[in-house]
Amino acid sequence: LKSDDVAAVLRARAAIGWGLLAILVVSPVLSFVPLNLAFVRPAELRIGLTVFCTMPTTLSSGVALVAQGGGNAALALLLTVLTNLVAVFSVPFVLGLVLDAADVTISPLPMLAKLVCLILAPLIAGKVGRERSAKFAAFGARRKAEVNRANSVALMAIVWFKVSQSAGHIRSIAAAQAAYVVL
Repeated sequence: LKSDDVAAVLRARAAIGWGLLAILVVSPVLSFVPLNLAFVRPAELRIGLTVFCTMPTTLSSGVALVAQGGGNAALALLLTVLTNLVAVFSVPFVLGLVLDAADVTISPLPMLAKLVCLILAPLIAGKVGRERSAKFAAFGARRKAEVNRANSVALMAIVWFKVSQSAGHIRSIAAAQAAYVVL
């Protein structure tokens, strides 16, 4: 977000308030619903849907779809950024509360520490670098396509690594599901 764009969008206070409420309160409250859908099997899928409901919107759903629908993309981007910043501090505790109902225990404080180190600190460093250094900002403008591509590759690599780490667990779930279907 450029600082000028933020200033222009901040006038839509009611829209910002409703967006924050819907994303940070209504969706997490509704995350209890998938836990109670007994027909959704296996249980890990219900837990995954629950975790999905507690997360704030992403750029693809929060901004791209709004832009394609002719909505206010700058407002969507502001809401996405704001909710993701707030979620760094809220999601570990919301997940702890919600997943406790599914007998899944997580430790919110270590998760909070990781989110601050891996998400918040780089974001602040990048924003400060852009605002304070003309060279840094010019590099980002000149290399926007390469930076975006590197970001996409890094995100895909994270998913690939996590799925690879869980390959044995995924196979055991698939085998159990196959056995359940046979029964």
